[in-house]
Amino acid sequence: MLSGLLNLDLQLFYLINSDWTNPMFDMMMPAIRNKLTWIPLYLFLFVLVISKEKHKAWKYIVLVIVCVSLSDFICSQVLKNYFDRLRPCELAENMNHIRLLIKCSGGYSMPSAHASNHACLTVLFSLFFYRYYKSLGACIFFGFWSLSIAYAQVYVGVHFPSDVIAGLLFGASIGIIGALFYQKKIVTN
Repeated sequence: MLSGLLNLDLQLFYLINSDWTNPMFDMMMPAIRNKLTWIPLYLFLFVLVISKEKHKAWKYIVLVIVCVSLSDFICSQVLKNYFDRLRPCELAENMNHIRLLIKCSGGYSMPSAHASNHACLTVLFSLFFYRYYKSLGACIFFGFWSLSIAYAQVYVGVHFPSDVIAGLLFGASIGIIGALFYQKKIVTN
C-alpha cells in the first residue's frame, strides 16, 4: 500500500512539475512561493488587525507570530528530520525528468514548511476576517492563497505533493489550536 501511495505521489509530481506547465506559470510560480512577495499583504493584515483589535492587537499579532514560528520550527527542525525524505530536486538524477525553476535549497522535504506556515496564517486570518466582517470571501481568498503557494512548491520542483498536503494539514492544525487558545484565554478574559 505504501509503495502505491508513493507511486501516486510521484505521478502527481510529474503531472504538476512537467505536464501541467506553461510559460506564464514558469514566471509566476517562483514569485508565488517566495515569502518576500507577500510582505505587503502581511503588513496590510497587521495594520487591519491593529485597526480592529485596538488595545488587544498586540495579543493577536503575538499569537500569529507564535503560531507561525511553531509551525515553521516543528516542520523544519523536527518533522523533516524525522521523515528524512529528500526533495525531488535532490533526487533529480534518479528521476526521469524534473523541471527545477529555483535553486534547490537542499535539506529534507516532508512536510513543506512553506505550506504549513501559510496554512496556519490562512486559518488565523480567515477567522479574524470572519469574526469582524462575516466574510466568507476572505476565507476563500486565504484558502486559495495558501493552496497556490503549496502548488507552486511542487510546480518549481522542490516538494512532492504529499509534502505540501502534510504541510497544509499540519499548519492548519496549529492555526486552529492557536485560534482556540486565543478565543478561550484572551478574548473571554
